[in-house]
Amino acid sequence: MDNAVEPAHYTDMAISPLEYIKANNIEWNIANVIKYVSRYKAKNGLEDLKKAQWYLNDIIKDMEPVEHPKQSHIVYDDDGSID
Repeated sequence: MDNAVEPAHYTDMAISPLEYIKANNIEWNIANVIKYVSRYKAKNGLEDLKKAQWYLNDIIKDMEPVEHPKQSHIVYDDDGSID
């Protein structure tokens, strides 16, 4: 049975994802990408790659510029009528 705190799918690596993440002060979403990509062959295969993809997509979404609806360029006169 795997150690629940240090499972083999991490401890069999040259450096565990947790050690790497802590040593490099990596943010949450990127840390999850590293975790899932690092373990996918030893644990959940495609499911882990899809989890990593979800986190990557979330990061990308946050980095992309937000599109705002185009503003109307209607000019109104002082009486409220359109110029």
